[in-house]
Amino acid sequence: HMAEVMSGLSASTRVLVASIRDSNQLPELAKRGCDTFTFSPAIASQLFVDPLTTQAAGAFEAAAERQGSRAGVTRLHMDSLSN
Repeated sequence: HMAEVMSGLSASTRVLVASIRDSNQLPELAKRGCDTFTFSPAIASQLFVDPLTTQAAGAFEAAAERQGSRAGVTRLHMDSLSN
């Protein structure tokens, strides 16, 4: 409720929301006017990992691999660059 109080005062102070425990809390907090958050890497993963995106990326990689083999292109692995 702090964000609501601050917006009512027309203050330039921003409320930093911390200790987010679940990514599902963010939409509700945003609806209430909160726009500045800190959260753990685990919460970030929940925000950016989506099963359909993962599936689409896998399909893209497989198609690129097939296309590359037809053209005689070998895949460059990042591990090989460090040697």
